Amino acid sequence: MDSLQQDKNKKDQPDTASLSEKKAQISQDFKKLSSAQQAKILKQQNPEAFAKLNKEIVARTAIFRKIMHGVTIILGAGIVYYLFF
Repeated sequence: MDSLQQDKNKKDQPDTASLSEKKAQISQDFKKLSSAQQAKILKQQNPEAFAKLNKEIVARTAIFRKIMHGVTIILGAGIVYYLFF
């Protein structure tokens, strides 16, 4: 009788190893999705995290644009100098 009850208890309790494996698999599957699909899922599941991620993206984009603007000015000035002098 005790062994039957233990088997039943084992079935009722989720296996922690299988849960961690499932979480790892879900994480890997999520990483394989495109950025747009990840953003869509994140926006539906956790809007605060999506907003935080979006703010980080905007900040990084602004920095990248400033750097590229500076590089463009330097390259343009170099080309003008080379062509006219």
